[in-house]
Parts: sequence; structure tokens; C-alpha cells
Amino acid sequence: MLPAGQLIKFRFFSGRFLDEVSLMHPIFLTWILSWLCRFPLLFLACSSDGKNVLDTGWLMSETELRLRLHSSAKPSVIMNSQKIESSNLRVKLSVIGLKDDSPSVTVSMSAFSRNEMYRPLQQHSGWLLNPQSWLEYTIVSLDLCNLQLVLDFEELKACDSTPVHVGFTPLLSSCIMEDGKSQGMLCLPIMKPGTSQTIGWVKADFVEMDVHLSKDKVPMIYHDLVCPVMIKVMVLQVVPGHVGFFLEIKWPLQSKDGSWDFAFGSELFFDMNEFIDVILHCVFTHACQRRIIFSCFDPDICTVIRRKQNRFPVLFLTQGTTDVYDELMDIRNRSSDIAMHFAQSHNLLGVNFHTEDLLRKPEYIKKARTLGLLIFCWGKDTNNLDNQNILQREGVHGFVYDKNIL
Repeated sequence: MLPAGQLIKFRFFSGRFLDEVSLMHPIFLTWILSWLCRFPLLFLACSSDGKNVLDTGWLMSETELRLRLHSSAKPSVIMNSQKIESSNLRVKLSVIGLKDDSPSVTVSMSAFSRNEMYRPLQQHSGWLLNPQSWLEYTIVSLDLCNLQLVLDFEELKACDSTPVHVGFTPLLSSCIMEDGKSQGMLCLPIMKPGTSQTIGWVKADFVEMDVHLSKDKVPMIYHDLVCPVMIKVMVLQVVPGHVGFFLEIKWPLQSKDGSWDFAFGSELFFDMNEFIDVILHCVFTHACQRRIIFSCFDPDICTVIRRKQNRFPVLFLTQGTTDVYDELMDIRNRSSDIAMHFAQSHNLLGVNFHTEDLLRKPEYIKKARTLGLLIFCWGKDTNNLDNQNILQREGVHGFVYDKNIL
């Protein structure tokens, strides 16, 4: 019983049980960031900007798989027959449990381009494949190894009123999991319905995320990866707690010409899940009440950090259009527009832009603020005090720069 006549502060979340029979394994879908007040029957937002800010949940015992179709370097779908036009293709993902007692699965999708971001529900005829947009499916399950994924492709020509089923691509989730990699690329055949004939190919990126726990539910530590974070432990212990940290996570980046900034590329680097688990364990153990913001140029690293915890915010570092550095392979790094919609779609704190791009196109600042994103900037141009003053007046929230200001 709530006391009468008193202001009650509370927060709420929405969720569901992945095991709907035993009502076990809850997952958090959304939760509200700001405190709400109830007095006596009215709900009022208590956030500083007067808005009710909803945020996504975080991973607990479930595993999340993200499957993406995009055209960063080459088209994601290539058809062998000229009779089928890729520009008219629609795609739909179906997920089927391979066991009778398979726990329930949640499937969602998001799409974003230079202009906008969507979180649409899957239509019966699927989603139109647009080479200028980024399409991502998110599959969440307690038993990701026992799922069958099917991508169905339908063609909708201008003269037809209904789409025609032209092909499908079956994929067992175990095929993704058995390699033991948290991320990678799949090149899969598109089969003609009712036959074994290959009529095209689909290229899809994937990222798999989970929380590694021991049998007693303790996050596991991978001792081979401890060395890279030892320096962070020392700094967290020595620097006074009132000093905030801006932690940039380094990960191999691929240039548009195919080369890597690390000589061995990402294939021989640490597993992404294990790498982030060790860093997060280090930070959660030694950060205490310190203010910390994570950032990374790799958008998948940003996604994984964000999905594994909700205590420390994440900024996406992006390069945008630049005359200083080589173009990167990932379109999310090459386009500040797409970087913003990616950050919005994945509930990141904001974007850390290259200052060169903001000075050339300051309207990015207004757009980012409209999307509810924080704006930081980095680069040599940030060392110039005049540039800082200009960008601060435009609405930039923070600067990453060297101590010596010109």
C-alpha cells in the first residue's frame, strides 16, 4: 500500500520471459532513464529536459545475433539471372526452433540511411532492399545454436500488384556458432524454390553477443587477454576518483582498399566477446564511482559494449568525409549521416565526429541534437581554440584535443 498524499518517485521497464512456460529467464526490452513522479494520479517526467527517455535493456542469460545486409563495398545481393532485378527485391527473415521444447525467440529489425532511421515491423512481403540503406535483424534466444534462419526473397515489379517468391536462403545458426567467432561475414547461395538451383548470392555480416558466465554465474576471465588491460587497472587505481575517463577501445579497422591498420587484421585478433568481457570486468571492478565514457571507431565494438552493460555510456567514433585519412570500408565510418542514425538506432550516447567534417558541414550538429545525440569531436583541427569556440557556439558538447591549444 502506497502512502497517501506523498510524492512517489519510481522507474519502470518492459520485458518478457524467454521461457514462457516456466516463466524463467526474463529479458529487459526497454526501461525509463528518468525518475517519474506520481501525485496523486498524474505521471510527470522528472528529467532535466522534461522528456521521458526510454532506453533499451541489456543482455543477461540470453544470446543475441545481429544479421546485416548492406552495400558498404559491394551489393549485398547479386542475382545470376538478368530477369530478376535486385532493385525490386524484398527480403524477409523467418526463424524456426529445431527442437519441440525450444525457448521462444524475439526477432526485430532496424533500417537506416543517410536521411532517417526506422524500426519497422516485418511485413508479410518483407522489406525492400535499398543499396543506400543498412538493414539489420536482431535475434535473441536462450538456445541460439538450435535455430534455423530463412531469408526469403520476393520480387515486386511495377506492373504487378503482388510480389513473387523467387528464392530463399536457409541458414542454421549452429553454422555461425561452430566457428567460435563473435563476428564475421557470410556468403550464402540463394536457392530457387522447389529446386537445388542457385540463382544468386547474399552477403551478410553477423555479430554474436552473449555474457560469458561460469557454472556459478560469475563472469569468466580470459587470462590470455588480461595483459592488454593491466595498464587500465593501474590507471584506474592511481588517478583520483573525481577524474573522469574517456576510454577509447582499439580494434583493427579496414580501409576501403582492403588493407588493415593492424598488420594481421581482425581475423587473428582477439575474439570480440572475450575482449570486451575482460575490459568490462576490469572497469567494473576498479572504476568505483568514476565517470567513464567508452568509445570506439568500430561500430560493432560500440554495439557489444552497449548491449553487455548499461552503466557506462558509449560514443561512436567516426571519420566521416576527410581529406586527411584513407577512407574506411564500413559505411558507418565514412558517412556522418549514417553514423548518427546508427548511434540513434543502437541507443548510444552520441557520436564523436571528426572536427574536419563538422567544420565543413556544421548542420550535422543540429541534426545530431535533433536525434537526441551528444556531440563530441576529435582531430588536429580541435586543437585550434578558434575552432573550439565556433563549434561550441554551434552546439558541440565536448572536445577531444591535446593539452597545448593553438
